[in-house]
Amino acid sequence: ERLLRSSKLSAVFQDHLYTLRGRRYVLPVKADFRGQLPGIVHDVSASGATLFVEPQALVEDTNSLTMAVRQLEVEVDRILRELSLAVGEAAPHLRDNLDWIAKVDLLNAQAALSEAYQGTAPRVERQGALHLKGLAHPLMLLEEARLHVATGAVSAAGTVSAAGADAPSEGPPRAVRNDLRLEGELRCMVVSGANTGGKTVLLKSVGLCALLVRHGMHVPALAGSRCDLFEAVCADIGDRQSLETSLSTFSAQIRLLASWLPDVGPQHLVLLDEMLTGTEPAQGAALAVAVLEALLERGATTLVTTHFGELKELAARHAGILNASMAFDPEQLRPTYRLQVGLPGASYALHIARRYGLPDELARQAEAALADRPAALDSLLVTYQEQQRRLERVESQLDRRDAQLRKREAALAQGERSLADRERQVRQRERGQVSAELRVARRRIGEVIGSLQRANSLPIAGKLSQRLGELENELTGRETSRSGATGQPPQLTAMEPGAAVWLPSLLRRAVLEAVLDDGRRARVRLGSLSMEMAREDLAPLHAAEENGRPAARRGTPARGRAAATEHTTAQASQAGPPEVPFAVAGEENTLDLRGLRLDEALEQAERFFDLCTVKHISPVLVIHGHGTGRLKAGLRENLRRNPYVSAFRAGERGEGRDGVTVVALNL
Repeated sequence: ERLLRSSKLSAVFQDHLYTLRGRRYVLPVKADFRGQLPGIVHDVSASGATLFVEPQALVEDTNSLTMAVRQLEVEVDRILRELSLAVGEAAPHLRDNLDWIAKVDLLNAQAALSEAYQGTAPRVERQGALHLKGLAHPLMLLEEARLHVATGAVSAAGTVSAAGADAPSEGPPRAVRNDLRLEGELRCMVVSGANTGGKTVLLKSVGLCALLVRHGMHVPALAGSRCDLFEAVCADIGDRQSLETSLSTFSAQIRLLASWLPDVGPQHLVLLDEMLTGTEPAQGAALAVAVLEALLERGATTLVTTHFGELKELAARHAGILNASMAFDPEQLRPTYRLQVGLPGASYALHIARRYGLPDELARQAEAALADRPAALDSLLVTYQEQQRRLERVESQLDRRDAQLRKREAALAQGERSLADRERQVRQRERGQVSAELRVARRRIGEVIGSLQRANSLPIAGKLSQRLGELENELTGRETSRSGATGQPPQLTAMEPGAAVWLPSLLRRAVLEAVLDDGRRARVRLGSLSMEMAREDLAPLHAAEENGRPAARRGTPARGRAAATEHTTAQASQAGPPEVPFAVAGEENTLDLRGLRLDEALEQAERFFDLCTVKHISPVLVIHGHGTGRLKAGLRENLRRNPYVSAFRAGERGEGRDGVTVVALNL
């Protein structure tokens, strides 16, 4: 690099870069300036215009580097020989390790595959039984998982379509899962139904389950399945005709069956797809019946797909054979891929032919040819399946109605419980209010009696005795007025919603919300509780009672009211308001409304009073602060009309002063 940057040699170089020739560092020198740079020429360009010269100053350094590289190669070779020798000595152990790693790798691959097709561990015995719940072909499950990953959809094991069906427009298709059971005396299942209905896929799914169990792998079925261990799985699926071996479809099937039959036993699973269909139908059906009976005598577990009516009828005569079919929807002319156990299926050959493009006139011609024949088994099966679908639809409707009725019954029961709870709470509040009124009355009577006992002169004693009589009239008059308030029910049609009414049965004031049944009933609101009541259960409440006190107090004589007012005022001037005691702030008796709008504050206060009434907590502190004064004024105006409130006052020293309102509740 120093030589390349040298100003004296700038004209010597063809390019200002260095390169390697035979592990020797060289510079590209113009042939005309060869003598300007002493060194060894290692290469010449194709045109001869450039010489690749190793500068003389680098020769010794490059020699040292070359020797070091060679020593490195020798050392690497020595190390590799030692390692190879060590590997050779440890070869038996390494082979064992390799075998174990292969087994672990296989187990890992099996686990990954099981997760991919949602496999489960079945119960395995040796009785040749099958009880597969939610069975599906593993390749279809793998394709379903791949499509869901590709589309970002999240699916559960379920039920929309299967391979071969026209995929639905919404989301990826899902594999149809079916339940299959062969155990005990039932050793054979004859599966019939429409072409392209999924019979062969079902056979392959069962065979794959048996082979997966033989390899200790999970099966593509839901939890709780059973798949016993079979010694061998004998399957005839597909066409084995061959020109090389001179075998037709029928002869290939016969050769395969002939090779199996001598060795088939109870621990064998036999799968036969469209058995012996490659010959004259009557003779093929007779041979198929004979083969099936022979397999049953040998105790093999057998699944057969067929269109032969003779095999469908065999299940009715043999206790060990079970009929099943793949369902078909004739209205939409497409299979549903659902396994129907206990019912043979029709072939729907004409429907399938139309679906796959056969000219309609040919299909009608075939129908006309069949019309002259006696009613065949297929036509009876079609009629039976249509009736079954109608029954299933009716059953589904009944199930939905039953679910709706159960839901309504639950809602009604919940409403009754809620109503009972509210009624209990109202009764508790009313009992608390009556108890509070009795305590106040006793206290006031006791004060008068005490003053009477302390009097030293007849004039004072006479006045106190008169005051005691007035107080008695006031209390008894109130009860009389309340009991008489029910005598004349109000005319509800003449009242506007929002008007105040009296509830004699509860001894409380309420607000009229709506008039019902032409004035015979009304919906009223008592605090946060709404209820419907008959007109006879209501009493009028005059406008003069807007302070929320019962109407009976207007029946108190004027002289008695004046004396009571004078006595109460004198008492208040001495000891302050007696109704609301001093309150100590705590977590349950304090409500902070600062920062809220008035309507939000009133709503929270209503819920807070309701909760405190249920818990019998009184007095309570409502923190509203000062601010503009609107929140405080609106809150206290509402407290004057609130049925939960018996009295309230501004906070005192130690309670928060005027930024707090202390409220005594009707308990």
